[in-house]
Amino acid sequence: NNNNNNNTNTNNTNTDSIREAETEMSVRYNNVCSQLPWPRHFERCAYIGPTVLTWLWKQRAENEPAEQRTEVEARIADVLRAALPALEREAAEGDAIAIDWLAWRYCNGETVPQDPARGAALFELAANHGLAWAQLWTGHRFRDGNGVHANMDSAVMFMQRAVDQGNEEAASDLSELREKLRQQQQQQ
Repeated sequence: NNNNNNNTNTNNTNTDSIREAETEMSVRYNNVCSQLPWPRHFERCAYIGPTVLTWLWKQRAENEPAEQRTEVEARIADVLRAALPALEREAAEGDAIAIDWLAWRYCNGETVPQDPARGAALFELAANHGLAWAQLWTGHRFRDGNGVHANMDSAVMFMQRAVDQGNEEAASDLSELREKLRQQQQQQ
């Protein structure tokens, strides 16, 4: 009987911890949403909310004990799977941000079978819609040959597009790539 009480207390503690985490994530989620540059887009897209919320959950779960992390990861997977139809619908309608999120999922195998080639093609599509982060990630894929054949000219082109939109990480990565290419050229 004492074991039953201990199990009940452990379950209540886990439930309380989960409720506390959900409240914290709700506050953090609202803070993130309020700072995004595209709040109207955010509100109309059924897939972005769950995706950001799961990202926040993942950040918090990194500090949790392994058992609780597993529980959080299972919840994350459920939320992402539930949001997948909306994400695919928005991507099919040409929404660049949805295409970008879907590309990320295929590149990482997040609730879909991992498919770097499909992810790279989707990133390139989002990049061609003018999304700076997708331009950077497409540049990375061409630079590294991840899901596509390595092509330094394409890597430079896509990274430059992201730089032209003010992406500082792209500027840094492009500078490094150009230096590497310059060094390789000098060695030849």
